Amino acid sequence: MFRKLVLSTVFALSSLSAFADVDLRTTITDVQYRGACERAGVINFNVDGNEFAEASETDPVYMRLRLDHGAVLCQTLVSENGGQAPIHLPAALELGYGSEGDTVNIAPDGVSIVRWVQGEPEIWIKITDDSNDWIRSGDQLLPPSPERVISFTIGIDGATSQATNEMLFQMQRANLAASLQNNAVADTLLNVDLSNSNLEPRPAPLEDSALNFDPITFDSQTSNVESSASFRDITLGQLTSVAFSDDRTIARAFNDDVIDPPPTGDIDVELRTTIREVHIQNDNQTTGMVQFYLDADEFAEASPENPIYIRMRLERGATLADDRVEPGADHAPIYLPIILDGPEGYTVAAPATAVSVVRWKAGEHEVWLKITEATSSWLRNSSTGQLESPSYDNPVFFNIGLSASRSMDDAQDAFQQGHANLPFQTTKGTRNLPSDLSFTVDLREAYLEPLPAPQDVSALGFDPIAFDSQTEGVEQEDASTGINLGQLQPIPFSDDRVIARAFASHFGSNMTLSGNSRALDYDKNNQRLGAVKADFTGDIFRNTEGEFPLSLPPGFSLSKTLVGEGDAPINVALKVRNGAEAGIEMVAAENAVTITRWVAGETFIILDVNQKSDEWLRLNGQLVAPSEQNQVRMVLGNSASGSLRSFLRKYNAGLANLPANMKINDANGLPQAADTRARVDLDRAQVGVGSVATWTFQYSGEVANVGQIEE
Repeated sequence: MFRKLVLSTVFALSSLSAFADVDLRTTITDVQYRGACERAGVINFNVDGNEFAEASETDPVYMRLRLDHGAVLCQTLVSENGGQAPIHLPAALELGYGSEGDTVNIAPDGVSIVRWVQGEPEIWIKITDDSNDWIRSGDQLLPPSPERVISFTIGIDGATSQATNEMLFQMQRANLAASLQNNAVADTLLNVDLSNSNLEPRPAPLEDSALNFDPITFDSQTSNVESSASFRDITLGQLTSVAFSDDRTIARAFNDDVIDPPPTGDIDVELRTTIREVHIQNDNQTTGMVQFYLDADEFAEASPENPIYIRMRLERGATLADDRVEPGADHAPIYLPIILDGPEGYTVAAPATAVSVVRWKAGEHEVWLKITEATSSWLRNSSTGQLESPSYDNPVFFNIGLSASRSMDDAQDAFQQGHANLPFQTTKGTRNLPSDLSFTVDLREAYLEPLPAPQDVSALGFDPIAFDSQTEGVEQEDASTGINLGQLQPIPFSDDRVIARAFASHFGSNMTLSGNSRALDYDKNNQRLGAVKADFTGDIFRNTEGEFPLSLPPGFSLSKTLVGEGDAPINVALKVRNGAEAGIEMVAAENAVTITRWVAGETFIILDVNQKSDEWLRLNGQLVAPSEQNQVRMVLGNSASGSLRSFLRKYNAGLANLPANMKINDANGLPQAADTRARVDLDRAQVGVGSVATWTFQYSGEVANVGQIEE
């Protein structure tokens, strides 16, 4: 039986705290407050506990998502009466969670949307697979846990779902390659009808302008979800004790018809950003900076005893790449300079600790700021000696996303003139050492598309929101799921929130792929493909390390495992091509590039880059990256002896990092030349005579032809 909520306040509270949350992560979009079909944000469900124990086809758990403010769905996606079948959602164990060999053990229809009807305020999701067995680790079946989080998502198009899950599915870390309806890739875009809602446009307070949803789960006594003509005819079962986190806002209402709305007393914190180029699927990319520009008494209620917290949440699945301010015993806030942007006659009176970064942890989606001094006393009138707040004539600002040196450049002169409370951002608060707050992000799991894709899918933004002092755990809790949010503060932020645009051309402009095409027999399996050469002509992996797939087209799959679970990787040899500058040396590490996955039945291999490309070569005593003149080549698809013939002479001359592609011999533990000849099986339902086998470098689109099917 499922855990039931007892109608006793004490027991209900204790049981909610005892069981792990379903951690909700949303994106927030701008919607026209009376629009008939507006696009709301994305909802990501992260299950980190055994929340759906004993769920089955005959004893399912139903999850209801109800929109507030009178909003309803503007499209029908799933309706038994209307003939639209359920949409099955991919449930994934994302990379970075669990052990390397862990796989997902969830049925393809284990998590499904079973009701999504135009004009109704509810979406219904059905879970029919026991979460006790959702993850296979070795010979054990395990439930989700904080170390093994299972996630599923609604609010995205089918292409995004496929791009996010397809590789995870091939690695058996997702139960589906995309959201599917009748075996076709399906959209779950969250389009809402607000024409009869009671939302008020900003700058109305958040409780009036924010569109939210309320999640709740019921047991299998729930009936008529799929079959009833109206949601009002659904019979609810008993509540189950699945606890959801508080990230439930999916849109903010605006009135696009009003150009200059009259003042309401709620004055925006003006956001000013710079936008930088970032490259998709990279684990360490630097975005632009964010400036908070204040010209009124926006934080009048803040004090050391009652601080105001600002949460800056990255959108589109991006996470922070570096630890800047970690919670816990070693917690050391970084204090930000408050800088006056006004005429003479005023100085900054705010203490050094007035504004600080109090949480910035790698792998999380959020940066947290803390305001501990009322803005009403941030400035001092030099003539009267009175403390005043920022104003239209005397605005102030503070910045996020600056390097240590840039922070010093921005604030030091102002500090010497009394126009800043710190000379740079610092962990000390006593003006000793500058700190780095460069905005570095991990985009490996982000669902960004490279330009020229539209801004709504190529732009990386953030969502700011303010909470009062009832917020707990920001500076103490190791996991962000342990943070208890306080009350929302009616502090509107302006809309300049984009800090990066996604590109993919960085890879393609710095490499070329070429292949030797071999004839393939349509009637045979286990056929050898030709070799593939990658020539690096620029700093392709600048500021970048991580996993990069080479993939085969549909209909071709690997027939032999070269690197499986638990196997030693293959170190890939790199050599300087002929025609390079005199004095060039190859100094790349032996494991600069490795093959960490090459498994029979799959359609890709994984290259793991462990050293940045600007550390591969040395010229005149300086480390340099590959270039048009100093090109670097790797070759896959050769026999062990062929690889030795290709690299050994260069290795002896100091122009290759290895004498061949190398692997540790399992029998004697010694390195030996590795065979990287690729053999494939054919799916004859997808290929025919004339079909071409290719290797594709996923993040540039570079393609090498290595085989063609002949009669």
